[in-house]
Amino acid sequence: MTTMIAFFCELRRAAIAFTWPDRGGACRRLVVPTAAVILGLTSSSAFAAIPASERTTLSNLYAYTDGPTWTNGTGWNGPIGTECNWFGLTCSTNGKNVIAIDLTGNTLIGTLPPLSALSQLQSLKLTNSGHAGVNALWGAIPELKGLPHLQKVVLSVQHFSGAVPELAGLSELTDLELTYLSLTGPLPPLTGLHQLERLDVQNSQLSGSLPSFDDLDKLIYLRANSNFFTGSLPALDMMASLQTFYLDGNQLSGSVPSLSGLSQLKSFQVTGNLLDGTLPATIAGLPKLEQFSATGNFLTGQVPVLADVPNLQQFGVGHNRLTGQVPAPPANAGFREALCPNPLTPASDPPTSLDLALNQATGSTPWSTSCTQIPVTSSVSATAYIDPATADGKTVTVKAVVYGSNPGGTVAITTLGFAIGSVPVTVCDNVPVIASFATCRFQANAQDWTAQIGVTYSGDANNKPASFVVNSRVATYQLSLTSSLATAQAGQSVDLVANVVAKTGTPAQTGIDPANTISFYDGSTLLCSHAPLDILAPVQTPNTQLKILPVITARCTARFDTPGDHMLTVRNDNPLELGEPSAPLTQTVTAAPTEELNANRFPLTGTWYNPYTSGQGLVLEVYPSSQGLGQLFAGWFTFDAYGNAQWKTLQGQQSSAQGASYSLTIYRSSGGNFNAPPKTDAIAEGTATLTFHDCTHATLAYQFIDGRSGTIPEVRLTDEPFCFSTNGIVFPPFIPATWNDVYLSGAWYDPQTSGQGFVVDVVPSQSTLFAAWYTYAPQAEGQTSNASQRWFTLQGAYTPGDRNLKQVPIYAVIGGLFNAATRTASLQVGTADIVFSSCNTMTIQYQFTQGEFAGLSGSVNAQKIALNPSCH
Repeated sequence: MTTMIAFFCELRRAAIAFTWPDRGGACRRLVVPTAAVILGLTSSSAFAAIPASERTTLSNLYAYTDGPTWTNGTGWNGPIGTECNWFGLTCSTNGKNVIAIDLTGNTLIGTLPPLSALSQLQSLKLTNSGHAGVNALWGAIPELKGLPHLQKVVLSVQHFSGAVPELAGLSELTDLELTYLSLTGPLPPLTGLHQLERLDVQNSQLSGSLPSFDDLDKLIYLRANSNFFTGSLPALDMMASLQTFYLDGNQLSGSVPSLSGLSQLKSFQVTGNLLDGTLPATIAGLPKLEQFSATGNFLTGQVPVLADVPNLQQFGVGHNRLTGQVPAPPANAGFREALCPNPLTPASDPPTSLDLALNQATGSTPWSTSCTQIPVTSSVSATAYIDPATADGKTVTVKAVVYGSNPGGTVAITTLGFAIGSVPVTVCDNVPVIASFATCRFQANAQDWTAQIGVTYSGDANNKPASFVVNSRVATYQLSLTSSLATAQAGQSVDLVANVVAKTGTPAQTGIDPANTISFYDGSTLLCSHAPLDILAPVQTPNTQLKILPVITARCTARFDTPGDHMLTVRNDNPLELGEPSAPLTQTVTAAPTEELNANRFPLTGTWYNPYTSGQGLVLEVYPSSQGLGQLFAGWFTFDAYGNAQWKTLQGQQSSAQGASYSLTIYRSSGGNFNAPPKTDAIAEGTATLTFHDCTHATLAYQFIDGRSGTIPEVRLTDEPFCFSTNGIVFPPFIPATWNDVYLSGAWYDPQTSGQGFVVDVVPSQSTLFAAWYTYAPQAEGQTSNASQRWFTLQGAYTPGDRNLKQVPIYAVIGGLFNAATRTASLQVGTADIVFSSCNTMTIQYQFTQGEFAGLSGSVNAQKIALNPSCH
């Protein structure tokens, strides 16, 4: 056999060249079976109707929120043209734009990307309410002002922080719900929101003054209770459609504003504020009012006339400083009134007809008995949560609210461990109650952030003591176990991965000690002892602005020599941490075949990967030899230890005739410039052995010169119809009808920039084109480290016979670490037009719109590294 045909037809300079000699010795490109899902490949029969910028945003949403672990990710990051069928999306009737996203309770974990490219978006729902799944989203809420058609936004029960985004100008907005969040700052101006009908921002830690409500003429429902709003209540006279108004539990002062003109108002509640003005006489002109409550303020003056409020059911103004004569209640049999305590004119003795009516309305005889200011029964409630801004996830915030008569005094916070015999530990003491609220923050550990958190209110001159149990927790996280193979051969390597999953909140909130370890068991037999945790917080790599998502795992590569079912479990090695152990995982092991696979066969050519290092893998090609020792070349697309894209080449021959293994040399290339000279060479940096167990399973054992070594179980990504686990078949028995399309597949490069190029896979059977683009960073000339390398993937629909492809998406894969079990995602960073002017010449016009290369555009005039004389 010719000596690899001049080093695989100039492979040393091309660095990655996927060609092999045919039987006559000339370089020829055969079929590479369907391309790599590990690099983001999918198939499609039509191009997308939605704009490329919208698809990019959706892909980023999937990546930023840990799409692979969603409860339902059906269709996401699928072929171009399928976006309108992705779970949770709704498109316009013509299919040209996404108009709604509803991923309620779908286990989204992470932050939200910018959404401004979704210019026609009308509805965005990412809440948890009423669904079994739990979204855990944090960080800032993205800007909304670039979404002019937005009508509905529901982002409740999450960990979002920062300010409410600008709302002014969202002229079509009808429903805004931002509840139970960790926001800061005020509610922004509501200018121009004339279509808004529902505004709900309760329990979201907002503060500052309330904006003007003058443009909310169609608002029906307003709920902003349990925040920290200060200042006075805005004028309400322009809110002609208002029916429900809840602003209780804030720190508002001043008078209750005029209610004149609110003819549709049914419920008005401002309980538990600092209001110190008077009650409006305009209550008397509200024909539909059913509930009015201003309990627990500092209001003065007299109770207004209520007799002509025909539908009033409840009226509460106790715990204020109201004086004077109480007017007659409405003539409503179901009416209930809470007037005390207040220094009102007491009931007469004997009672008048007015007193009798008030007795009936209040349920007390005489009605004024409780108006004397004596200690009243109070109550306290609280919420507890882990501060999402804390890196270690263990700062606990307890927010207590005391309900009573202008309560003062203090609050104490205690914790109770889960273990039997635990005693309460005081973590905050003598926390003053200010405007009914008290806040405690403390650093938790396994002993005190486990079972219960108790809140005790001291009481004061006007309020009795009270207590409340906030929380009950058995564990802050749970362990789950997965295997790279449901069924393995005896003697075959398998990856076992323990995933640490927070019971609530974000991955950073598991409460697990980063120094902790995990052990893996086969029954009672220890497989891997004290495997370290791999904890990745959200970071930005030095060479890209794309986000790497957090993940917490421990990994064990094991080999099973005994056939049968093995019951596997994982356990936390620290007994003080209350992590739930995993349920048993059944690992099936079959007997090894009696005859070793002969790896001297072309059908082993294809794409291979490890499911738990998904996003990286091998594209390998076998060059069978009639002399008995086949040759193999592989491109290894991976990452370095910092998350930077990295590619290597492996090449060598069978270790023994008819054997299952190849002995390979690992090469690296560096010092090039993106789509520019100089040419680069490949340098050996290690060795590897690739062993094939059958047509779909292999093991890569590597050893680098710097001392790094490891074993990676590999799985074939797609089936090759001509590969059989029985020996003997080396070449495909016939040529497919679409062979001329397949000839477009292969290694392409520009001779002026040799050392970088493309590996193109045209798969007519799946109507798909896929290409891996291996290159360098701009201005990387002379850099000798792997940090100068970059790789992208290009993928799109392909029609057999087509030679001119438009707007093929370009993707960057992010989130990987070399041979590490991380969560990766493909983010669209640009598009390319591809023209095949002949079987051996190609032009690619590219335009990058996102990421490190954003703004770069140009063309590559490429040719096949090995010419195909048979192509026509």
